[in-house]
Amino acid sequence: MNVETARQILEGIVRPTLEYLGLHSLAAERLLLVTGAHESKGFDYIEQISGPALSWWQIEPDTYASLINDSMPGIQRHRPTTAVAYRGLIRHRYAGYPPEEELARDPVFACATARLLYYRIRDPLPPATLQQAARRYEIEAATDAYLTALGLPP
Repeated sequence: MNVETARQILEGIVRPTLEYLGLHSLAAERLLLVTGAHESKGFDYIEQISGPALSWWQIEPDTYASLINDSMPGIQRHRPTTAVAYRGLIRHRYAGYPPEEELARDPVFACATARLLYYRIRDPLPPATLQQAARRYEIEAATDAYLTALGLPP
């Protein structure tokens, strides 16, 4: 994985998306970066090779449907501004198009979806180091050189 690519994804997609949703934290930022890097084989794939998962975060259309149908009412109750922001991504960009298809086309929408999927897990996010986040979700951690190049502590 190219370190500059990872930095651009962090600074241009992950961080602004989390801030827009009102769910930014260092732990969330790093968890999404590690998950995306792992699931997409270094941000190379946006469609699963032999399956339905889409985006760098490899979200299946059925998982997206579960988020919308089962979890969104609770998110609306507990974090209404987050729910409104997320729905705004759907309405603003994809009026008339199936949003689940946009997981492969729009990394901001996919990142927001991935964050909300983590949000519906009751346990708190792991500590804000990439290696701890990776271990928590059984994702192979990045090397110390990679972390150092990004300016992040291992």
